[in-house]
Amino acid sequence: MSATSGTHWFDSETAQTAETTRIPWQATKSSIRERNAHLLESELMSDVSFIVGKERIKIPAHKHILATTSASFYEALYERKDPPAEIEVIDVEEVHFRTLLRYMYTDHLKLNSENSFELLRLAVRFGLRHMEQQVVEFIEQTLNTDNVLEIFQQSTVLGCQALRERCYRIIEWTIREIFASEKFNQTSREILGLILQMPRLNCREVEVYRAVMRWVDNQCVVKDLPKDGESKREFMGFDLLHLVRFPTMTAEEFSECATLEGLLTADEISRIFLVIMDKFSGAIEFSHTPRSSVISFDTTRSILILNRFIKWGRGFNRSISYGHHSILMSVTKPTIVTGFGLLMDHSDVSMDGAILTFAGRDLALDKLENGSCINRIEMKDNFFMIHILLEQPVLLECNEVYLVKLVNPTNGFQTLTGDVRSDIKYGNTTMSFKKPTKSPYVNSIAEILILT
Repeated sequence: MSATSGTHWFDSETAQTAETTRIPWQATKSSIRERNAHLLESELMSDVSFIVGKERIKIPAHKHILATTSASFYEALYERKDPPAEIEVIDVEEVHFRTLLRYMYTDHLKLNSENSFELLRLAVRFGLRHMEQQVVEFIEQTLNTDNVLEIFQQSTVLGCQALRERCYRIIEWTIREIFASEKFNQTSREILGLILQMPRLNCREVEVYRAVMRWVDNQCVVKDLPKDGESKREFMGFDLLHLVRFPTMTAEEFSECATLEGLLTADEISRIFLVIMDKFSGAIEFSHTPRSSVISFDTTRSILILNRFIKWGRGFNRSISYGHHSILMSVTKPTIVTGFGLLMDHSDVSMDGAILTFAGRDLALDKLENGSCINRIEMKDNFFMIHILLEQPVLLECNEVYLVKLVNPTNGFQTLTGDVRSDIKYGNTTMSFKKPTKSPYVNSIAEILILT
C-alpha cells in the first residue's frame, strides 16, 4: 500500500474542519484529573461495570484506570483468562464506592468521621496502600483515650497494622485513663483479651484486676447474670482469667483478689501466694512475669527529646524573677508526653517548693525520687537540665492547646536569654508553642519528652 493511499486522520484540514464545527470535550479539560473525572461521570469509553450495594446500582468504569491504581484490579481485569464484564460489590454502599472511584480516577479523597472506616476497609480490600495511608493519617488526627479502644478494634478487624500499632502504643502508656473511662466497661471481650496480653501496661497489676472486675460487673448487668465469684469465673473463662498476672502482685494486693469467693480456687490461691513469697517453683497457670509498667530513664530508647532552645544564656538583669514560667503547646497529630526538661540556674536546682502543672495535674518536684523520676544534667555556666518524668503520660489531642506551668513560690526563677523555636517537627508531626500571659517566652521549660 502506498503512503498516499491511506486515510489521513490527523492532517491539518481535518483538524481545522473539526475545530470549526465543535469544541471537543478534551479541549475543555486542562488536566488529566479533569479528563478522568469527566470519564467517571459518564459511560464514555467504559469497558467494565460495577454492580454496587443492595440496590444493585450499575456504575460504569474503565479497566486501564482501575488497573493502574490497584494491583487487585490489574490481576482481575488483565491477568485472568476471562476477565469479568461486571464486578459485584453488593456489600458496599453506593456513596462510599463512588468516593473510592473518585480517588482512583482523580486522587481526590473526601474524608469525614462518618466514612473514614468504610473507606479504610475498601482501601485495604483493594490494596490501595496510598489511600490507606491517607485514611490512617486522618483517623490518627482524632485519636484520644475516649475512642482509642473502638479504633483499636476496627483496625484489628480490618488488618490495618499501622493504625493498630498506633492505638497499641497509646493504650500501653495511658492505660489508667482508659481503665477509668466508661468506654472500657463496654469494650468487647476480644479487645479486653488483647489488652491483657500486652507485655507492657503503665499501671500495677492490681489495677488491671480491678478494671477487669468492673468490666465483668458491667457485662453481668447487661446480660442479667449473677455477680458472685463463681459466675464471674464462668463468664470470664480460663482464656481471660489466666491473662491476669496475679503472681506479680504483692501479697497485700493479692489478698484483695483472694477475698472474692469463687473467682479463684483454693488451690490457685495457695499456689499464687507461694509464688509471691518465692516459695513455689512448680508449674502455675498464671504468668509470673511482671509487665514492663513504669516509665524510667531506663526506657530512654522509647523517649524522644524535643528542645525548644536554639541558643540560651543567663539573663542580664539578675534583679528580675518570675513566680512562674509557662508555655502553651499544641500538636498536629496525637502525641504522648512523658516528661519535661527544665533549664535551671544552680540556685534553683534544689526545686524547693517547685510545682509543675500540666493537663490538670500538679507534680511537686522536690518530692520526686532522684534518679528514677528526676535526673539532673550539668550544663555550662552553672546551669542544669533537669529531666522530669510524669507518673502518668498524657496524650495530647489535635486542635487542643495545653498549658505547662512551672511555679516556684519560694524563690521565683531567674531570667534567661536566647532564641527559642515556635514549632518543632518530628516525623510527620509538628508541635507548636505560644507565650501565655505573665510569663517570659524564653523560660525554664526547655525540653518536651515524648514517647516514640
